[in-house]
Amino acid sequence: MRLACLALALGSLHALSAMCPPPGPTLCRVARSEVVFLGRAVEAYPHSQKHAAKIWRPRLTRKNRPANWNDNFIPSQTTRFEVLEGFRGVSSKYVVLHTKMESHIGYIFEQGATYLVFAYRDESNGVLDTSGCGRTQPITGDNPDLTTIRQIFAETKRGRLYGYATTDRTQFLFEFERPVEPVPNVRLTLTSPTLTLERT
Repeated sequence: MRLACLALALGSLHALSAMCPPPGPTLCRVARSEVVFLGRAVEAYPHSQKHAAKIWRPRLTRKNRPANWNDNFIPSQTTRFEVLEGFRGVSSKYVVLHTKMESHIGYIFEQGATYLVFAYRDESNGVLDTSGCGRTQPITGDNPDLTTIRQIFAETKRGRLYGYATTDRTQFLFEFERPVEPVPNVRLTLTSPTLTLERT
């Protein structure tokens, strides 16, 4: 058996797609994200999905298409966030994300709204991005994911170990694979130079 923390997660309701796997633990998404923060979208271009449609509609007619037009083109959005709470990978007051405006591969932000953002760095260009299948979501009131993250990053002298036991023997567990069910009643022993803990 091996301990695994799988980042299988859903995005916000407006970004749901049939391609997204079932949701997983919030803490696993935190572990797999390079940047995690609560922020307000102070500048977004396009400002919204409706604004994007208005911008790109004229280009969808063949008469106005550029010579290098790609029929699979997906408009992108550049969003500048004011960081209200930085949890991971945030070193300044503002963060910029470049996202595709397509639900299952990107995320659409509304200018002026507040979001809990889980972001990763695109290996091809180094910019921060997020996914509609991630846990990025608008925040309008009490939110269990935000509460959990605040607890995870609260200052404490105690350590935390998260995960579950599985019979999967694959060396690498990919983010969008459906995992096997956790094995019940596994006895774990954790040791350190000063104490030993046992948990089921």
